[in-house]
Amino acid sequence: MIKLLPILLIISVLVISGCSQQSSQPPVPTTPTTTATQSAIPQQTIESESIIKYTGTDFKSIGYPSTWKPKQIQNGVLFSGPEESGFVVLFSVIKLSERPSGTLEDFALQQTGTDVTITSKKPGKVNGLDSYEIVSTFLDKGLIIKTKDVFVDTQQGIIYELIFTVPNSSYEKYIQLFEDSIEMFELNPALSKSTLGATELSSTSSKSECSGFSYFSIKNHKLTGSTLMLDIQNEPNDITIAGIDLGGNELKTSLIPISANERAVVTATGSIQLTVGSEYISRLTITYNLGSSLDKHEDVGTCTGVVQ
Repeated sequence: MIKLLPILLIISVLVISGCSQQSSQPPVPTTPTTTATQSAIPQQTIESESIIKYTGTDFKSIGYPSTWKPKQIQNGVLFSGPEESGFVVLFSVIKLSERPSGTLEDFALQQTGTDVTITSKKPGKVNGLDSYEIVSTFLDKGLIIKTKDVFVDTQQGIIYELIFTVPNSSYEKYIQLFEDSIEMFELNPALSKSTLGATELSSTSSKSECSGFSYFSIKNHKLTGSTLMLDIQNEPNDITIAGIDLGGNELKTSLIPISANERAVVTATGSIQLTVGSEYISRLTITYNLGSSLDKHEDVGTCTGVVQ
């Protein structure tokens, strides 16, 4: 095994047909100045490529070069660029499982594995989020491949891995595109720190009510055709929202911790299948964990309102 599973899976998504053609070398000028420029060509960077925004499902957005092709893969998205030395330049975003306790550095090194040569590693920031980056090389069919793995900590128990993979000789040519792309990485509101805490839904989202809960107090809620937003007041214990069910529809949400006595807006999505303007009365089940316990608890109540 040459590289860890995420890299191998990404590479296996693409099937490169044919062999790279031999290109004739351009005439070599005789002046010393031009010869020096010729030797520096492998280190040139691409500056004219524009970065555009990709809207994700598990995350809000990420940038990518406008001429590259996006493809949905398991737990993420893969962007395919041009070929270099017969190898397609790749950039991917992968949502990893919950990480165990420990530092982000420990987690990143565990994911990187032992069959690579690490050339650099350091902590950093990606659009304000804590990250840890590892640059490494490995051998694939006689070609030295260089990767830059950036592990982004959402502080909600979820880690995103942003991976740039390219032949070693072309690394400097494309690295700035990768750096510019990841600066556009944003989380969905349910995972954004700015959404958690003392926030509440605007008054325009009112004309709805939730009652009957024994633990939580639902201050307000808003239901659209596919999204439920809950303005939740927590009680005197630290908890983690683990699941939301509305009328028998299990909605998709990330693990969301809420500190004791704090208020937070929680967003869940799914196929609710209600039309805009229709009135509803639905049973709402909130599944949560108390403190660090993995034991699940349920709080059940009823919500009424109008689909917006």
